[in-house]
Amino acid sequence: MDYPEELLHFIWRYRLYDPINLKTQEGEALKTIEVGLYNRNAGPDFEYALIELNGVRWKGHVEMHVDEGDWKRHGHHLDPAYSATVLHVVWRRSTEGIQRLDGTAIPTLLLRDFVQSELLQRYDELRKEERYIACEGRMSGVLDKIRPGWLTRLLIERLEEKYKRNHHWLAATKQDWERVFLIALGRAFGTNVNAAAFEELLSRIAPNLLYKYRDEPDKITALLFGVAGFLEDACTDDYFVRLKTSYGLLRKLHNLECMAPAYWKFMRTRPYNFPTYRLAQLAAQLPVLVYGLERMRTTEDLQEWFDRMRAVQLDTYWKTHFRFGSPTKEHSTGWTDTYLHLIAINCFIPVLFSYGQFLKDETLIERALKWMEQLPPEKNEVVTYYSSQGLHCHSAADSQALLRLKNGYCESKKCLDCAVGTAILRPSD
Repeated sequence: MDYPEELLHFIWRYRLYDPINLKTQEGEALKTIEVGLYNRNAGPDFEYALIELNGVRWKGHVEMHVDEGDWKRHGHHLDPAYSATVLHVVWRRSTEGIQRLDGTAIPTLLLRDFVQSELLQRYDELRKEERYIACEGRMSGVLDKIRPGWLTRLLIERLEEKYKRNHHWLAATKQDWERVFLIALGRAFGTNVNAAAFEELLSRIAPNLLYKYRDEPDKITALLFGVAGFLEDACTDDYFVRLKTSYGLLRKLHNLECMAPAYWKFMRTRPYNFPTYRLAQLAAQLPVLVYGLERMRTTEDLQEWFDRMRAVQLDTYWKTHFRFGSPTKEHSTGWTDTYLHLIAINCFIPVLFSYGQFLKDETLIERALKWMEQLPPEKNEVVTYYSSQGLHCHSAADSQALLRLKNGYCESKKCLDCAVGTAILRPSD
């Protein structure tokens, strides 16, 4: 049976072969002193390896292929980048040897002859598994070997993913980090269903308008609802009429354009997640949160942010409404810990981490990681599932790490790059 080249890389990286009896196809005794630096970019798979052939040491690169003939099919025999290759590792031999650009021969190792069948059996089981994750039922046996280092790495990977998105916004806003913060804030208030719509809204409103009217909360509210397109409807509520009148003046003064109604989604959302209600919350918080990034640079205690946000009150209209013109029974408009934590997890912490990465400021990066560790774990189906497998969460740092594990590894079965998969495949100590 053939295997993907990634498995060859995995076996070589972790020396999961018989190191005593290695021999090349040319009959030379082989020792791997240094397997080399794993290269995921263009060029040889492992660079600067150190091997010994019949007692003679060679320093150079190691290239791997499933089929030996791939060396020529990929054009390596004509590429000077591969001239320093000292060993060709293959799973299946199909030619009588290969050469470098100068015509000199490269020794070949047929790796399959030196790998235990038990490892291949374990790999086959993972690859063929069709349950929620490939290692279902096997994870608990290896958890002691991988925590907490693996979860920390996953958390950083998740934050680095968000850094890429923030960097995209940074380019679009001409290096305006405060505007990046506002866009991220909007997405956080929009939650999953309306995140894209809130991003579009905050991308349309120039931050200088939010700064200009920060001491006039009614104008900020009118500005957001107006540009979102919610004030185009017919409604006779006094609150609605007041906002619409205010927006009419702002629209002419600042040449504003409305979003189309199709951006916003109400279906299959709870009333507290209606975009109108979340927009009212965001409008109320903006006077407090503008220049938020600058404040985060000097605020070490995350609780200070939460206290400031809790002090904000929504207009009394929203105590009996979730959307314009549709009265409801009176309900709470207070700020729950769960929701404040959600804003921190999806806005404050990723933006602070990204800003620290951008400035290469380890203090800001460490503060972001510390804040994540201070928050309780999120409650969702991913966290619940991994908990059933023995991987329990103690903080939001853990739950965010598990989201990265599920989306970045388990869904695409990248078991060879995962600490869990590695621990399962490697022989027991």
